[in-house]
Amino acid sequence: MTHTFARNLNILFVYMICTPLIGAYAVQFIQGEFPCPLCLLQRLAMIGIACGALANVRYGIRPRHYGMCIVSAMFGAAVSIRQITLHIVPAPGNEGYGTPVLGIHLYTWALLIFGATILILGMLFLFNSKQFYTKDNPKNLTPLSVSRLGVIAFWLAFGITAANACTTFLERGYRKMPFMAPMRETIAAAVLMEMKYDGSRPLVVPMCGSGTIAIEAALMAKQRAPGLLRSNYTCNHWLNADKDAWSQQRADAKKLLKKNDPAPIIASDIEEEAIEATRKNAVTAGVDHLIDFH
Repeated sequence: MTHTFARNLNILFVYMICTPLIGAYAVQFIQGEFPCPLCLLQRLAMIGIACGALANVRYGIRPRHYGMCIVSAMFGAAVSIRQITLHIVPAPGNEGYGTPVLGIHLYTWALLIFGATILILGMLFLFNSKQFYTKDNPKNLTPLSVSRLGVIAFWLAFGITAANACTTFLERGYRKMPFMAPMRETIAAAVLMEMKYDGSRPLVVPMCGSGTIAIEAALMAKQRAPGLLRSNYTCNHWLNADKDAWSQQRADAKKLLKKNDPAPIIASDIEEEAIEATRKNAVTAGVDHLIDFH
């Protein structure tokens, strides 16, 4: 195998790795299925594989570049196996989590991809180690000229990496402006529940940060059901999903909303940025009129 041919194979490999990533994004944005932390780690592992292949394209074929691909694939396989074991004995009526593609869930597809990557690269090391010692393979890490297909592969991998980074910002709910060390919404709600807060007593939140406690207090005081701010859920796209029942449940939840405003909720902080973040997050949650900002 010549050095040029090996580099072209790496370009093809990048396209092959990017294909399931693009498919995962399609499922995410079309089906409204946001990835879990394990899914994000699997995407990160695939990006690591692509980076190793791109390093071969740019700097020449190197064992360390293939090593990066193998380590990334092993990490991704471990994460995939972990996710499969979590769902290997599903609850009654639930055959797995997430939308299946061709009858197989995405985390299972990911494991197959990681396994194939390890197998293919292992075969290359075993039967074609001479590719590292060809005359046209520079000994030093000198940038090489890249074909047009290679340039497209670089930009494709870069775009997918950027999209993966942006994905996390789509899962913040009403917290469009998180301040330093933001509290999880569930923890804030648990604190308020432990206080037996129901909106009948005034609530002062000093050092409000991004306003999570104050906003959750306003939502609880109005008896707004969790999840009403989100309109698209994965279960709505299941084949056996009863959309009428789902719509009825949402309508019933909206009827429980209290019309009267709760006792004063005061959010204060010494940092102006925190107050501004709290105000904008409260606007997103639709409770800015229930909170006094100081």
